[in-house]
Amino acid sequence: MKIKSILAAAALTIVASSAFATNTVVTLVQDPVNAAKYTGGFNISHTSAFTDTFTFSPSFQSSTVSTVLTSIGFDKVTNIDFTSVKLNGVALSITNGVVDVAQTLTQLNLTGPLTLVVSGKAGVANTPNFNASYSGTINVTAVPEPETFAMLGAGLALVGFAARRRKAANQA
Repeated sequence: MKIKSILAAAALTIVASSAFATNTVVTLVQDPVNAAKYTGGFNISHTSAFTDTFTFSPSFQSSTVSTVLTSIGFDKVTNIDFTSVKLNGVALSITNGVVDVAQTLTQLNLTGPLTLVVSGKAGVANTPNFNASYSGTINVTAVPEPETFAMLGAGLALVGFAARRRKAANQA
C-alpha cells in the first residue's frame, strides 16, 4: 500500500511540473508626446508547456489595442509554439515556424482591463536544461469617454456664448 502511495505522488509531481503558469502585471508607459497612447513590453522563458496571463495597468474604460508576440527558435529545443493567444477573449492570429508570431491583424476596440492569456509549449520533451522564450509588445490608445466629449461641447458653447455677448456689447 505504501509503494502505491509513493508511485502516485511521484506521478502527480511529474504531471504538475510539466505545465507552468505565470500571472504578471505589466505597467503601461504613457507616450510623452501623445497622452492618450501607452505601450508595454514583456518577455518570459519556459522549458515545457505553459499558460501565462498578463494583466495591463492602468485600465481604460475603452481603448484601441494592437499587440504582437514573437519567439525565434532555430531548432526544436529552443523553440516556442503558441497554441492559443487571447486578448480579452479575442483570439490573435498565430503563425508557428522558425519565427513564431501571435498578433492582432487589426486594432481591437476593447473595454475594461486588458488581459492577455498565452498558451503554448516550449522545446521538446526530455530537454529540461534548455529555455525557450518569447517577448511581446502592446500598444494602447485610450478612447475618451462620452462625458469628456460632453464637457468639451459645453465648454465650447460657453466660449461661443461669451464671445457673442462681447460682440453685442461692443456694437451697442
